[in-house]
Amino acid sequence: MKTIIVEGATERTAVGSKSRSVNTFDAITRRYRELYQKCWYSHSTEVKQHALERAISEKATATYTRDTFLQEFARRVDLLLDSTHFCEAVEGLVPPLDPYNVATHIVVLGWKELERVLLHGGYKDLRPYAEWNEPILAMDTLGVFLEHPQKGLPEKKAERAV
Repeated sequence: MKTIIVEGATERTAVGSKSRSVNTFDAITRRYRELYQKCWYSHSTEVKQHALERAISEKATATYTRDTFLQEFARRVDLLLDSTHFCEAVEGLVPPLDPYNVATHIVVLGWKELERVLLHGGYKDLRPYAEWNEPILAMDTLGVFLEHPQKGLPEKKAERAV
């Protein structure tokens, strides 16, 4: 072990080890997935919403608040909605789904799933699930944090089709 002296205090760190900070957003989504997995009786969007709210209340801190989580969540939803391939793939599913709704369900699956969908063509093998008809976080909850909130609204989709 190497010893570092900082203004009279001693801090011990292991040589060669990397300190790893825990990302609170990932901790919340990981806790959400644990809670959701334990819920064997229903896989509805309502259950997902309750699991996410519970995970947020358990993991949020004074510095990482619910609003901070919602900002990060909205940023990741925006990443998906900015992808033309993702939006077209979701709208091309049978039955067609709303890209905003599907994006909220993908974001809670974690960064690796988001990366797989966006960067590795995962949008090509999306399958419609019944609970994807409703968003986990409603547009009015995330709308103030979304960069392009109009992308999820039905009237804007009609304009894109013209």
